[in-house]
This record gives sequence, C-alpha cells and structure tokens, in this order.
Amino acid sequence: LKPNPTEEQVLEALRLSYALPATGDGSSNKSVEGADADADVDIRILKVLESYDDRNYLVSVGGVRYLAKVHNGVESEDYVKAYTERRKHKSNGGGGDNNDAGSGVADATSVIDLQNSIFAHLSDPKRGVTTSRPVPVQNHRHPDPTASEDEKDDDILTVSVHSLPVVSSSHSPCPLVVRLLSWVEGRPMSSIPSLPVECLAEAGVYLGRLRAALDGLEESDPSAVRAATRYHAWDGRNALDLRKFVTCIKDEGRRGLVTSVLDCFERTFPKNGEHKPSPLPEGVVMGDFNDANILVDDELRISGVIDFGDSTYR
Repeated sequence: LKPNPTEEQVLEALRLSYALPATGDGSSNKSVEGADADADVDIRILKVLESYDDRNYLVSVGGVRYLAKVHNGVESEDYVKAYTERRKHKSNGGGGDNNDAGSGVADATSVIDLQNSIFAHLSDPKRGVTTSRPVPVQNHRHPDPTASEDEKDDDILTVSVHSLPVVSSSHSPCPLVVRLLSWVEGRPMSSIPSLPVECLAEAGVYLGRLRAALDGLEESDPSAVRAATRYHAWDGRNALDLRKFVTCIKDEGRRGLVTSVLDCFERTFPKNGEHKPSPLPEGVVMGDFNDANILVDDELRISGVIDFGDSTYR
C-alpha cells in the first residue's frame, strides 16, 4: 500500500496539521517552530525524494526546511490500531489486562512508535548522533476517531492521519500517517563518486557510536524493544526465506551463486539465523546503515544518519 498522493494533497495535509491560521477570535494557534501564529504559514514542496515503501518530500514550512513523510498503508494501519488500543486502555482507567476485550492494550506498539522512540532517545546530545526529530502536530487528524476533544488535548502527537490515495486503486483512499521531521543537513555518501578512506573510517566509528547509543533504548523506553522484536524480511536472520524467490532468477550462474550463499547460511545458522547460544550481544539495530542514509558535510565529515524504518531487535 505505497502512498500515491498528489503534491497538492500532501500540502493540504501539512497545512491542516502544521500550519493552521489564527482562529479568527483573536486566539492564536500553535504551529511549527518559528512560525507566526497569527498568519498563514507558507508551505512548499521543494523536492520529491527517493523512497521504497513511503513517500518522502523536502518541504519548506515558514522558510524552514523539513522532511515530510507519508507512511505506507501497512505501517499506518498498525500505528492507528496500536494508538487506539492504548487510548482505549487509558480511557478505561488502565483497568483489566491485555486479554480483556474492550479494555484496550496498554503496551500496544508499532514500527512508527519505534521510530519515534529512537528519535527521542538519540535527541540527547550526549549520544553523539545527529538524526531527525519529529515535529508535534496540533491535535488535528487525530489517530483515534473516537477520542473526545478533551482526550485529544491530553496528547502531544508527532503524527497525523489523513485519507490519501495509494498505488492500489482498490484500496484508495486509505488512512495514512503523515509526519514532519527536522531536516538533517548534508549529502548522502552515495551521491559522491569517490570518498577518501578517512571518510569511510569515520562512518564506521559513527556506526559504532550509534550502536552503543541504542543500547540504552531498552532502559529509556522498554516498549521500543517490543516494537523492534518483529518479523522483517530484510532482517539477516530471515535470509533463508529468500529461497522461495530463487526460481525468479533466470540466469543459471547467478541462481547457483545465490543458492550456494543460502546453503552456507543454513549450515552456519540452522534455524534461520537463530544460532544459540549466541556469542554476540543482542539489541536494537538501525538495520539500514548504508551510503544512502549516511550524510556528509562539505568537508566530507559525517554530519548525520537518517532512515530508521528497518530497525529491529537482533
């Protein structure tokens, strides 16, 4: 369920959630950082960015650059379901347990919740990692349509939900999560034809710092570990699941190469990656630390890292 909105639909979603004008009675509305609450905020799409399952845009809101992300339908549905369960549990006074029908699930979570937890955790300057951070919305397009106005005011949300088209016409329109994230300055390493070895070494150091920083996530937000403990096709532990696609490789030599790698993996990790006892520690990992997600400045120093959509606990 890949999003397929028009640029005007994206702009309208951002206007509704992040750039409301004054109410007309003299009261002011909260808006994005630095914006004038008594005037319409100018929102523009500067560039459509590459994305696999979602839709990403470089946007300008009140002259400040942000990343606007429209999440795919699967992740959006999971987030809305988890949020509604948590809200239901809270409105029932936290009573009952997670098996009580109608009581809600206190610890319901989702991949989008996981990303928010990671962003919040890494926002601490002492972590030494620069990445995006979500911008709070203004309680419009609330994820739980049954929530009262008072309940909505209790929430500080960093996502909004909008009815938008997806590539599949039979599923359109679909409730999709829209988020505004701070823009991380820099160029992807993948956009630079040749990099000095010092830059590559610094990227390795940065990855180590990121990995160490995520070790504290379990303590700061235990729900993040629950969200990260999930099946993900790109998780290396699930490599043997690729066997069902090997027949799609028409070239016999390439097919044999892939099969030999999978055979070797199976001999080493008989249970599809579950090699117990494991000699290595486990924890939340980014899962996508590649040259498209590592940013460098004009001096080819690492300036930040983006995209935690493939994070898992492994």
